[in-house]
Amino acid sequence: MYPCFARTRLLSILDASTVPGPVEIDREGEEQFAVANIINSTNNPRTGVLQYLVEWLGYEGTDEHTIWEPRENVTSAMEKIDKFHRRYPDKPSNDIRKRRQTLAKRG
Repeated sequence: MYPCFARTRLLSILDASTVPGPVEIDREGEEQFAVANIINSTNNPRTGVLQYLVEWLGYEGTDEHTIWEPRENVTSAMEKIDKFHRRYPDKPSNDIRKRRQTLAKRG
């Protein structure tokens, strides 16, 4: 028996690994990958670092389409992060006022 691969699957894997997603240039002139959407936020249970579940442009159909990223990796998407938190105000964020309110409710 010979190993067989569907040609369409093989091409999609090759395309995804050889062609990066869209890139944006930030204020400092650095390349940043383009964020399609912010899906969720959490504080990493091991490190306590705020992370966002990011949907990347140009990576649809790949394992890299949605990945948890630390906040500092998505600074080019602050408008999308703000929009996410307006829509889901109870999700973890770096807003100090919100943290104080949460701690006051617990205490």
